[in-house]
Amino acid sequence: ATDIGIVLYNTSRSGVNLNPGFILRLTQLPHIVGLKQGTRIATEQVDTMELLGDKLAVMSGSEEITLPNYSIGMVGTTAVSSGFMPRRFIDVYELARNNDYARAREIFLEMNPYFRVIRECGHPAVAKEALRLVGLAAGPMRPPMAARNPAKLAQLSTILKDLGLDLARKA
Repeated sequence: ATDIGIVLYNTSRSGVNLNPGFILRLTQLPHIVGLKQGTRIATEQVDTMELLGDKLAVMSGSEEITLPNYSIGMVGTTAVSSGFMPRRFIDVYELARNNDYARAREIFLEMNPYFRVIRECGHPAVAKEALRLVGLAAGPMRPPMAARNPAKLAQLSTILKDLGLDLARKA
């Protein structure tokens, strides 16, 4: 047994999606303090906040829909990409918290070409390539993971430059 707080993680990308009612049942277990809600199903996001928003710290587990999730009360994100472009994610968070959704939306939509590459190539491949491009060690993809669309992945350096990131090497 432990007194350490536990954060549940729901990711429909694993092939198993925990519905909000089941997550609510899990909160009856001791030490559940938060939820990383990674489903991309909008109605489940809303149901999650209705059932759990006042009981747990609910965070967006899918960075491509972080801003919409803030609008329904999620308290943060667990975005992998915030590790190499933190200013954009911090700005979106702070603007949303201050109800400046017009400016938050502007910054968020500037990132959409990057999010599109995530959807087309797979998040692990994009994250590793982006980290490599900005000079942070991420290591190679491990089997069975692979980029689903290498031609699209090749566009990543241009997209990151367009977002104002300094690339560590010429790509």
